[in-house]
Amino acid sequence: MKSGNWIPLSKGLAKYLPTGRPYTELEAGFSLQLDYDNGNTVTIAGYASMWQWSQGKVKRFLDNLGWLVKYPENTGNKQNQRGEIVIQIPERCQPKNGQIKAINSKYLESSTERYQKGNGEITERSQVTTIYPNPNPIKTSSPKPKKPVSDDAIRLSNLLADMIMGNNPQNRSVNNGKRDGSVQAWATDIDKIIRIDNQPPATIENVIRWSQTDTFWKVNILSGSKLREKWDQLSAKTLSVTNQQPSASILPETPILTAEQSAGIRQVLERRLSNAA
Repeated sequence: MKSGNWIPLSKGLAKYLPTGRPYTELEAGFSLQLDYDNGNTVTIAGYASMWQWSQGKVKRFLDNLGWLVKYPENTGNKQNQRGEIVIQIPERCQPKNGQIKAINSKYLESSTERYQKGNGEITERSQVTTIYPNPNPIKTSSPKPKKPVSDDAIRLSNLLADMIMGNNPQNRSVNNGKRDGSVQAWATDIDKIIRIDNQPPATIENVIRWSQTDTFWKVNILSGSKLREKWDQLSAKTLSVTNQQPSASILPETPILTAEQSAGIRQVLERRLSNAA
């Protein structure tokens, strides 16, 4: 605000409002501001009960702050009638007579023109209807939808389940009707290896096959999450073992013999033939 410095307060402080003693004026003001911001309709009797004040004190407090409870009907018995909280903002919330008036906190967030003018007062009306003030409304949120996993992730998850089952038919993750659930859960982790870690499905398949034939790793890699957790070690070990194996293209198809070895073998064969004759 151009006319002064305002300190925002978190609505999370509502949980610290008292329940076993009367409210202080500061606590009552905070409670009132919460109801206004949340759009709650209120009653004088409701505030008197919650704040543990008399109804007369509640009315005087609202008047001192420059707040009103506007009722939909003009009846004499307004203590139990539900009404909308209205803030009077003379001269755009300027301090007057040494008092700091309450302000509409929506001024700090938006400058949209949603205000009604009447009798020289600038007001904003709440929209939500409740019976009693509720400074701490329960917020509901819907869970985020899960991303579908790829076909490769499902295939590799099934491969892992098959090899784990082959190594240990009594494994609890793939027994007693738990296999399908395990495969789905593991596929989510394997899909992360593909999408997030940028590993090709063929490489993942090689690592799975190697890990389930290695004496040490086959008893340690028993899920998709463990496969991803130990991926760096497994992929390095798989690559190392692959590089140590000789290439079939450089192995001779027949042994190479020296001239002396060939002559010696020929002599042995000739003697065997002459003896046989």
